[in-house]
Amino acid sequence: MNTLTETLNSLIQSWDLTFKNMRDDLTISGSPERCLSRMVIEDDRKCLFILEKISPQNIARKGEIAETLSVLSHEGLEAVHPYLMNTSKFYITRHENHFWILKPYIEGVSLERPAYVHDGWRGRTMAAFLIELKERSHGIILDDGRNLFSITAFIADLLKRIEKHDKELLPEIAPVIECLDGEFFAAHNRLPIGFCHGDYHPLNIIWSKDSILSVIDWEFSGYKAEIYDLALLMGCIGMEDPAALTGPFIQELLRGLENVYAPLSLQYLFEYIVAIRFAWLSEWLRNADQDQEMIALEIDYMTFLMQAQGCLKDAWRTIPA
Repeated sequence: MNTLTETLNSLIQSWDLTFKNMRDDLTISGSPERCLSRMVIEDDRKCLFILEKISPQNIARKGEIAETLSVLSHEGLEAVHPYLMNTSKFYITRHENHFWILKPYIEGVSLERPAYVHDGWRGRTMAAFLIELKERSHGIILDDGRNLFSITAFIADLLKRIEKHDKELLPEIAPVIECLDGEFFAAHNRLPIGFCHGDYHPLNIIWSKDSILSVIDWEFSGYKAEIYDLALLMGCIGMEDPAALTGPFIQELLRGLENVYAPLSLQYLFEYIVAIRFAWLSEWLRNADQDQEMIALEIDYMTFLMQAQGCLKDAWRTIPA
């Protein structure tokens, strides 16, 4: 028995499991950046799990996410698969000066990119999940002293950083800021809030052939403007293929969410879609050495959204029942 096998065998006993195999042949969905490392393991009953190593700085947040997913699962949200408690009734296990967390491995089917953005049934199922999340998240209390996430405050901070480090981008994004720095910025703090996934798009879903099996990567979850998940999702669909913004995916998504959000939220849906793209721009700027192409693409996409604003609003407003 090699050292790694010995370590894993000893480690997963914390969850009252018996280690059998590492499953390097299986693909793990979601972003690998959410933890230090991760692997699929199989126990002696042939059950599969994802074992994640997390940084000490991330323990509190991971614990909060684990509690949140437990609440949602308990409330009956089927597409949520919570982390497992260890035998000491904690979600996080300390072993050999490292910290670990365990969750079930859910195997799905591959998402065909970019063709999926034209699948109406995916829009319907993603709308249904948002409705269920809204209905079943009332028991989630995040009592850690943090303020509600504000996209307007985020943009203001990002603009300061751009002015200091990437000043050449300012003229390119000025028309976008001008559009937002009017009614939307003034109205933002009046938008109704709700519990949101925070990174809700098709790549953070494990799919079957015709349904959602599991929604993953809850690292950005929390209370935000209620329209946040919808706006982020629509923006991501358009980034894959701008034509999809008026296609069957978006049509079925919006049809499924009719009367779910407050009129004020829907009034500023387009502006919120644009505002959230600044979070993506921030991500590309964070890795500017590798993501120069994505920075240019993001600015082009925001420019496209501004130019197509009237057509998009008309198309979304006139979706047939």
